[in-house]
Amino acid sequence: MTTTLQKVDPSQSWDMLIAGDYDISVMYWTNDILDPDQKTTFVLGHDTNNNYMTRYKNDKVKELVAAARVEMDPKKREQMYIDLQKMAKADVNWIDLYYSPYISVSRKNIEHFGQNPLGRFTLEETVKK
Repeated sequence: MTTTLQKVDPSQSWDMLIAGDYDISVMYWTNDILDPDQKTTFVLGHDTNNNYMTRYKNDKVKELVAAARVEMDPKKREQMYIDLQKMAKADVNWIDLYYSPYISVSRKNIEHFGQNPLGRFTLEETVKK
C-alpha cells in the first residue's frame, strides 16, 4: 500500500471533512452522557452529519438504532446495542486506529487527581500534600 500524506490547513480541514474530500481522517470523540445512544445515533443513525462524516448507510442498522433508543427493557436494550456493534463492525463502517486515554499531569504534591471517561475531574479524593 502506498500512502501520500497531505498537510491541510486547519481552516480547510472541516470543509474537506464535510464534503467527504478525504480517504482517511483523524477525529476524536468523547461522550457527554453515559448512554450508548449518543454515539450510536451520531455514528450509525443516518442523521444530518452523514454519520460522523463517514457516509455509512445501512437501513437495518438505522432501524435498530431507532428501536434501541426507546427500548425500556434493560436486557433487550443491551442486546440491541451488542447487535448494532456486530452489524456495524461487519460492515467495517470505521476503524479505530488508536485510543488516547486521559492523561493528567500534576505537581508531585498532588495525589489522587484524575478524570472519568466523560472528562470530568474527580476531585473528591484529590489531596494537596
